[in-house]
Amino acid sequence: MKVTFNINYRANWGEYLCILGKAADTEWTESDPYLMTCIAPDVWRATIDLPIGTMTYHYAVRHSDGTWRHEWNTRTFEVKDPGITKSSVKTMAKGLAVADNAPVNLVEYWQETDPERVFNRTPFYEGIFPRKRRPKSARPAFGEKGITFRLHAPMVDPSCGVALMGNIPELGQWDGSRKLPMSDGNYPHWEVTISSEYQLIEYKYAIYDLKSGRILDFESGDNRLLDPALSNRGAIICNDYGFRHSTPPWKGAGTAIPVFSLRTHESFGIGEFPDLVKFGQWAAATGQRMIQTLPVNDTTLLHTNKDSYPYNAVSVFALNPNYINIERIGRLKPADLKGYQRTQQAFNRKSFADYQVVAKEKFKYFRLLYIQTRDEVFASADYRKFFNANKDWLEPYAAFCFLRDKNGTPDFRLWGRLSTFSPLVLNAICDSKAASYDEVALYYFLQYHADKQLKEAHKALNDMGIGLKGDIPIGISPNSVDAWCHPELFRLDTQTGAPPDAFSVSGQNWGFPTYNWDAMAKDGYKWFCHRFRKMADYFDAYRIDHVLGFFRIWEMPVTDVWGLCGRFCPALPYTLREIREAGIDLPLERLTEPYIRGSFLKDLFGDMTDFVKRTFLTTADGDTFFFKSQSD
Repeated sequence: MKVTFNINYRANWGEYLCILGKAADTEWTESDPYLMTCIAPDVWRATIDLPIGTMTYHYAVRHSDGTWRHEWNTRTFEVKDPGITKSSVKTMAKGLAVADNAPVNLVEYWQETDPERVFNRTPFYEGIFPRKRRPKSARPAFGEKGITFRLHAPMVDPSCGVALMGNIPELGQWDGSRKLPMSDGNYPHWEVTISSEYQLIEYKYAIYDLKSGRILDFESGDNRLLDPALSNRGAIICNDYGFRHSTPPWKGAGTAIPVFSLRTHESFGIGEFPDLVKFGQWAAATGQRMIQTLPVNDTTLLHTNKDSYPYNAVSVFALNPNYINIERIGRLKPADLKGYQRTQQAFNRKSFADYQVVAKEKFKYFRLLYIQTRDEVFASADYRKFFNANKDWLEPYAAFCFLRDKNGTPDFRLWGRLSTFSPLVLNAICDSKAASYDEVALYYFLQYHADKQLKEAHKALNDMGIGLKGDIPIGISPNSVDAWCHPELFRLDTQTGAPPDAFSVSGQNWGFPTYNWDAMAKDGYKWFCHRFRKMADYFDAYRIDHVLGFFRIWEMPVTDVWGLCGRFCPALPYTLREIREAGIDLPLERLTEPYIRGSFLKDLFGDMTDFVKRTFLTTADGDTFFFKSQSD
């Protein structure tokens, strides 16, 4: 099928516009591009005979000096088998499916990097700007004349639509009351098809209120132009990029809040996943569009208040059972219900979330509901789907929780022969015929309900036009299921933190093992990819905690208490000459040896400062002290 590509681009002398991409067995690269022809000022054209299948491509400019400039986004175009019926042809999110041998002219515009690019992300077009998609407009039969206008415009509020206005009757002849509404069936692309029995078409896009029909924003700048004479037969597809807003850019606000603080009368002394919905109702009423939580992973290690620290996860995949709403699991028996309600009221009267006590009491009711409902839950198709999709992390997590409680410690190094993870041991522990199976399966049950409740809350927030943002901790607990199962991925003899600074004169020690990046790279960072994909089940976006630590982390031996004697890992290999040429001309020992400012010593050691100086430190100048060597 012959496809003619037309693009408006103002090139400089000596520059060529090219198509780079792939179709079937043919590939166009920088070393072998498909050159376009300049047929008029600022108009470039190329005709390619495409085979059946999908073409992925983008436009690029080859400068006179051999360097390149590329569009920021990739396009797709699909040629269907000629035997298909018109009704079976589907529009793709970034391209168009057409029947073979139907001539097509594409009229496209250079995709420039602009601030609106961020709105192509899931948090916006699925979370903040969710839409009830309206049907696509009817296209002309293949081989017939017709013009399909397609506009990429993600930044459109769900209460609004996009319409086409122009100088021809089908476009209302610039009369806003006769504008032509576009379909959002492939949002964030908008689409409408008209006939092509016109001369030069001048047009613009408008954003209008769906209820009143009133135009809220009409494109700025010159009119867009389209010449239907591009095609004597066949269809024209005009792919426009970017709505030219004449109003101020969209701004949104939100709230960052830990789930445990979202207490309601329906919860049990601590905030729970369903409470996000009530908080979302308040956020929507106050014009907010995003809720960010602290990490929601399971942190149950010691069964004490120390488990309330949300960044010390027992698993980077499992959710915290403390955020499960008990009543949404099932109905307690009357005798148990009375006790539950009394305890609930007592917890809810407290002015704080009594984490340890609440967690212990919740598990009592979790066990009761597990016994009452396990057979029904485990037999359901919904549970089986959840289990099969998450089995690879769910079984090790449940086994770890069982062994943690059986041995009275999360430190798997103290578990004797079970301190080393083994698939054979895992299979034995998770065997449905084992005497301890119910102790293990309880954690399947809880993760199923936690998953269900958080997903329901997430969907409810999206339906309100509110995005949900999570938080990915920089590290893992050294006593976690991840360290037990994958010790090769971590440097368990080290820990991470932060160097001394104005906020902490002794540095920070977070206690998390650092990552063994070389080992992770061997399988393409599979563990991290799995981790991020799992959190995407629940969140539209997530904050990556201490993101710089994924490139350079402050690392110290596992035996250290403070962060004073750490180092950055990896450290960039600069020569002393390079450092001095950069304007940093300091004594070599200042750059290579641990030191401490004299002004910090008094705060750290008080009356013992002089003793510490004499015994352990030496100085090169009045305020910089280095640690003495053992020989000293």
